[in-house]
Order: sequence, then C-alpha cells, then structure tokens
Amino acid sequence: MKVAALVSGGKDSIYSMMQCVAHGHTISVLVNLQPPTRSALLSSQSQSQSQPPSASAVQSEHPQTTPAVITPVNPADDEVIDELDSFMYQTVGHEAIAAVAECLEIPLLMHDILGGSNNTQLEYTPTCGDEVECMYNALARAKAQFPEIQAVCSGAILSTYQKNRVTNVCERLGLTPLSYLWSREQVPLLTEILDSGVDPIIIKVAALGLTPPMLGMHLRDAFPRLLDLNTKYGIHVCGEGGEYESLVLDCPLYKKKIVIDGFQKHVGPDGVGYIHITQYHLEKKT
Repeated sequence: MKVAALVSGGKDSIYSMMQCVAHGHTISVLVNLQPPTRSALLSSQSQSQSQPPSASAVQSEHPQTTPAVITPVNPADDEVIDELDSFMYQTVGHEAIAAVAECLEIPLLMHDILGGSNNTQLEYTPTCGDEVECMYNALARAKAQFPEIQAVCSGAILSTYQKNRVTNVCERLGLTPLSYLWSREQVPLLTEILDSGVDPIIIKVAALGLTPPMLGMHLRDAFPRLLDLNTKYGIHVCGEGGEYESLVLDCPLYKKKIVIDGFQKHVGPDGVGYIHITQYHLEKKT
C-alpha cells in the first residue's frame, strides 16, 4: 500500500516507517504536526473566543511537497513555541523535521497544532477545537495531494489514547491505520531499534534519573541507564510515559545523516529539559 507516515523525527515514528517498508509498503508522504508561532496561537484563541468553533478554525496548513533546503536554524521575529502541552504530539525537535525529510527524500507536509486536548475520553469522537482535528485536516490534505494513499503509519507503542485517535481519523478518511510497534515489549523493542541501525539522540528529559546533562546523548549510550531506571523505578525504556523524547540522526532509510552543529538547552525548575537545535548540516553516507 501507499502510506502517509505520521512523523515526529523520533525513534518510534522512524522505526515504524522502517517496518512499513519491510512489509512491502511505500511511504508516499511524511505528515508532521508542528507547534504554531505565538501570533498564530493568539489569533486562533481570539477567533475561538469571538465565534463558534468550527473545523476550519483549527486548520492551519503549511504544505511542503518537497524537502526544504537545510540552513542554520535562526529564531524568527515571530517566535515558534517549542514545547506544547499536548497529549498527542511530540513537538520538541520540530526545527529538524525538514532535515529528516531531506534525509529520507520523501515529500513533507506540515500543519500547525492549534487545538487543545478538549476531548480526553479514551474513546474519541470528533470534537471542534480538539488537537486531533488538526491531524484530520493534515491527513485530509495529504490524501488530496497524494490520492494514491491508502494507509497511515504511526509509532504508537503503549498509548491506547493516542492509538484510538489515529484510528478514528483514519476511519473517517477511509484509510487503514498501521501500528507495527503496538503492544511490543519495550526492552526487546528498543534493543531491536538500536540494533537495526537507528541512531537517536535524547532531546528531552522529564523523569527521575534522566538529567539535563543527558540532553544530546546518543540513546545507545543512555540505554544502560534506562535499563537501570526501569529496574529501580519502573520507567518506560521507550519513553512511553513521557520520560524522554528523541530525534533520529541516522537510520537505514536515510540517504544522508543529520549532524548537529549547535543547540541550546532549556531546563525548568522541575528539572524537565529539552534542546532547541540552532544549526545542523547533512552528510553523505558512505
């Protein structure tokens, strides 16, 4: 089947694509839900207060049908929000998504996340203003631009909340959801991911024992600590409890690899930290 891949740049979404290809599918387009600029968020909030919510009120489309040229990441005057309080999406590392698309040589479609977690029931029903409707709009646009698409792949492993929402959107669009990582045991899964040639780095930490100095560390090097913390405190080694987020610098599907040249660390008083990538370049693989 021809597949639209929901991609954050993290290990799960990338490895899910690898599994799609291994099962004979073709990735036609990457779909990323990105954080909005502050002005876009304020405008959306203003509209939602001044008029009844509608499906179009949460739709923000920034289609990019060819990967962007990689340049240093410079802060724009209209600042983009790095980290959203989202139940659905990884937004840390969004500044490197164009690099991921160029490495994969697959078209990229990006959409702003302007809704919130308005419907938190386990079983999702369409809800105006909910962030899930942004996914619906993004995939609807992808289907319109790439009518050959028959399925959607995601990197869901443990969250029934997230999987149910992806399934709901796919059913409404007549697409087949593919979740090759679903319900896998996490220690053997992470071992398999790393052994397959996927090279992620940690770009966010948010759990006891995962400290800001680990930001930028290759996940392969952090694996022993994750195993130790799993034994001591029961953390999810794949980060399914939000313990950490990752960005894949290289994998067998990449035609080039990402090299990080600079980043800024942001650490809150609670010890939760993330990095904002300020500059990177791509290198040919030998």
